[in-house]
Amino acid sequence: MFRPPIIALQQQITSFVSTANVGKLSATQENDDSVFSDSTPAKPKSAKRPHTCLSSDGDHSLCIETELNDIRNSMKKILKKEDVKLVVTETKKRKPSKENRLLKEEIENTGRRATDAMQLSNWNEQYSRKKNVKIFDFPEKKGGELPHNFLNEIGKLDVKIDPSEIVAAHRIPGKPGKPRPILVKFLRMESKIALLRNRKLINEKLEVRISDDVTRLNQGLLNRLYLHEDVTSAWYFNGHIYGTDNNGERHRFEHL
Repeated sequence: MFRPPIIALQQQITSFVSTANVGKLSATQENDDSVFSDSTPAKPKSAKRPHTCLSSDGDHSLCIETELNDIRNSMKKILKKEDVKLVVTETKKRKPSKENRLLKEEIENTGRRATDAMQLSNWNEQYSRKKNVKIFDFPEKKGGELPHNFLNEIGKLDVKIDPSEIVAAHRIPGKPGKPRPILVKFLRMESKIALLRNRKLINEKLEVRISDDVTRLNQGLLNRLYLHEDVTSAWYFNGHIYGTDNNGERHRFEHL
């Protein structure tokens, strides 16, 4: 078959270049002299490509496959979308967890401060009442004056209280259908103690009940202790609430 001179010449050039490149690569690898080393200027060394990429047959499928493998290996080091989502999710979880912990600590601190403030307020209020007594079930008489009526009655029992020792005496709201309690405030603790020493006698003879003037919180604690199955008795003394258990042991109770 006859071929045009131009086409034949192009094929010879292509064959020559391919053969020369392969020969040059072989000479370089074996460290031998090559006719192409003198005529070709030195070039910076670059990353060598696989031998299959230098094939003259035009089939670069193996070369492409190698490059794809390199790309796949590089992509393995790239953070995936799922990994990003996991990091974001864990970060969101840790942040509310820290906020919840701080909030819980703040609530606990606030609760402790509130309890301390309540106990201090109750103690101050109880201290202000330390010279007071309450008298329950003493009959109300029209036109009667307090505290003289009461002092006259206990005087019949040889319990002497100087009227000048009473700072104030008046009735306070009580239960419906019963005489209103009397609140008495003494000038000195000695006068109050003198009355309480004769409390049992006065309660029996006058059919009344005399007690300390305790705060609402302390009275509520006393009421709960009265109803508790493990508490046999409870009482107020000198600003505190006490009680005995089924074993006869005495305890001091505080507000929580």
